[in-house]
Amino acid sequence: MILDMGEPVKIDEVARRLIQAARRRDVSVVYTGLRPGEKMHEELFGDGEVDDRPIHPKVSHTPVPPISPADLVTIDPASSPATLISQLLDACAFAEQPR
Repeated sequence: MILDMGEPVKIDEVARRLIQAARRRDVSVVYTGLRPGEKMHEELFGDGEVDDRPIHPKVSHTPVPPISPADLVTIDPASSPATLISQLLDACAFAEQPR
């Protein structure tokens, strides 16, 4: 399910409103640019997915294919932090591969 959250909101505006609500004047907003993997716009539907709203106009339903056991990645929690980070990065790279 995909929820219709309304119009997009600029993160800059959210940050400034939070700073104002906290009544803080000593907080600055720093623009660092996009990090690898970050996006300017979120894609709600993938290729071949449809925007079907059979029950409520603000909730889309789209079918998701089942995960095959070959697609699962095993993470060993007893691994060292460096190994865990490596395993997680490998899992993220695997998940981003086109199918």
